[in-house]
Amino acid sequence: MLTDTGVVAASRIASLPAALMAAEALAKLLKSNRLVVSVHGLREGLLFEALPDEVRTQDPLIAAARYEGSRLSRFAYHGDGIANWIAPLFSDTPDNQLRLRHAACLLADCAWNGNPEYRGEIAAEFALEGNWPGVDRTDRAVIAAALYAVYEGKRTPPNWLTELAPIALLERAKLWGMAIRLAQRIDGGTGVGLEGVKAHAHDGSPEIDIAPGFEAFDSPIVRRRLRQLVDAYSV
Repeated sequence: MLTDTGVVAASRIASLPAALMAAEALAKLLKSNRLVVSVHGLREGLLFEALPDEVRTQDPLIAAARYEGSRLSRFAYHGDGIANWIAPLFSDTPDNQLRLRHAACLLADCAWNGNPEYRGEIAAEFALEGNWPGVDRTDRAVIAAALYAVYEGKRTPPNWLTELAPIALLERAKLWGMAIRLAQRIDGGTGVGLEGVKAHAHDGSPEIDIAPGFEAFDSPIVRRRLRQLVDAYSV
């Protein structure tokens, strides 16, 4: 039964036979051998065609995450800066995961104003339920696992995420989140801290280098989060 799938709204099921007849008539009129259906509708397609080329070529996930991230961020927004900062720690990231890691960086401050006891869950649910184009449920779960780690550190992500994505992929996303967490603590919302503190991997282990004049961005909390990231790497 269509009502059991959850794909089609119950209020629209009665009109499906007429819609199918109209689609068949249109296909015959156009003499088309292929139909492309957009979940976003005709109006959105027309709007998309009217966009400038530089906008049309953007990754819709990254564009949406950057917009939401900048809207929800506490400080001067630098999600792209965090993405660039943690990149040397994950040079082996497959191309199809790079955009997911980037999106997590852009959304890293999304739950700062939530209850401290539940920020991890709030961030994970935001990743799962947000209006993100160009992703599937596995992609959403990966971003959710990363954002959960941003707020909860080394704590194990919720078990229900394993129903949506492979455990190995979720564990990798957890490392992304812990690296983002470290970057946030180093920067402290200044937008400049990451310029003088660089991250890199040495013999497979994360390290940071602090340039002269940036010693104030180091702290016991920074060192603790770095240790946690190192320990998570070695698991």
